Amino acid sequence: MTLEGDSWKSVFQMVVNEVNSKAIHLPSPGKQVQIAGDYYSQDPFISEKVAMKLVNSFEIENLKEAKAILGAEKMPNWNIVTAPFNPSKRGQSSYFNISNVFAVNADSQNLRAAWEFVQFINSDGFARAKAETPDTNGLLSRTAYISDVDGVSMEPLFKLEPASNYTDPLEEAPASFRSLIMPILQKELQAVIDNKKTMDEAISELQNRAQDALVQAP
Repeated sequence: MTLEGDSWKSVFQMVVNEVNSKAIHLPSPGKQVQIAGDYYSQDPFISEKVAMKLVNSFEIENLKEAKAILGAEKMPNWNIVTAPFNPSKRGQSSYFNISNVFAVNADSQNLRAAWEFVQFINSDGFARAKAETPDTNGLLSRTAYISDVDGVSMEPLFKLEPASNYTDPLEEAPASFRSLIMPILQKELQAVIDNKKTMDEAISELQNRAQDALVQAP
């Protein structure tokens, strides 16, 4: 893998600049918060330390739980917009993904039963029932059963289409590589932010350690 070069350096420098200008908030390292109330009260968005969060639809359930624990008076006046998109591909989002797909094995000994199950999972009745149960596993494809939350419309979550011809840069890497590379990346960029390393030093170290992680990833 290659992380050295002007293109990656430009990307990393942009991140460092945004953090230093306080346009991006990084959580302070420290002990884990065990109490739900403390966890939510220290959330930078809920505590109004940041104006925007880039998160997935699971965050909606977190906001609902935070309101139940902290009380409505301590919650921000929040809303939803679409995810960022490439100006050259308006209307498409690379943040869109399908979490569950049901199919029938052609060699199944119970083809009819399996097909009836798939039909049920995709039925109007199942969607109606599922909409009444809190769910952190994604959104329903049947938007008629997606209701507003605290007066906030969920429409922006469905406004963009999946990006065409999009490939995750880490898709061909071993499944464990992502969890190995992220701490390394965070540590090296933090060293630059703290003025403990130059960008070139950090990228060189990142290149070597990332390559080792790729080789060692099971």
